[in-house]
Amino acid sequence: MNMFPLKSILCITLLLGVVLAQSKPKIGPDGRPLLNAPNITLCQNRISHGKLGGHHYFLSWREPWHTNLKTGTGSMLVAFVVKDDKIKSIWTSGRKCNFQGKGCDKPKFQPINVRGWFWSGAGNSRLPPTNKRNKNTYWSKTGKAKKPQPDNFEGLKAGKLTNVTDPVGLTIEGLQEWHDEACLIVLNNAFKDGISWHDSACHIRSPIVCEDSEELLARARRENPGVKIKDPVPKEQ
Repeated sequence: MNMFPLKSILCITLLLGVVLAQSKPKIGPDGRPLLNAPNITLCQNRISHGKLGGHHYFLSWREPWHTNLKTGTGSMLVAFVVKDDKIKSIWTSGRKCNFQGKGCDKPKFQPINVRGWFWSGAGNSRLPPTNKRNKNTYWSKTGKAKKPQPDNFEGLKAGKLTNVTDPVGLTIEGLQEWHDEACLIVLNNAFKDGISWHDSACHIRSPIVCEDSEELLARARRENPGVKIKDPVPKEQ
């Protein structure tokens, strides 16, 4: 078993986002890419940089090329590699439900910056309300505006567009998608706040961590009977 050499453990809980290799994306009626089914060939040839808690992990910065963070084990792994590899930030699969026409306007998600966060990928499990911290959430207490996260600083700063006839590119709050801080990123002491969660505009470039998804691997096996998907060969560093 190729385990990460956990020289030190930082007590922070992150849920690593899920990204399985997929083929060329299909395009929906609104012109935007749709999620694809798992690609069996790419599932069979995935890369592993380490194994923890029965799951393999891919670290993008260790290759010349998302993880959800709701478990303590996954979080300790992320905290360790962020510190040990001196990574400034890592994307997670955390996402705010700010889409138009997708049910994000339902009362159970309001206000969306408090109740609208979820882990995208298999299951789309919801995060606890951001105003109720617990042992599995690590939102920072500060940011650019020196306010607790998430604060949607960039989205509110850019503001709403007026006299818009085409709603494409706007959130359900009327804010600009490009600026809306709708993605969850892990920052490494960016505001002297340790390794912690921040909301961020989704176009920012950052390394990613991918964790094997049991649900998607099971689906790939169901849709490809008789084809074996073995554990990936660990890649030594």
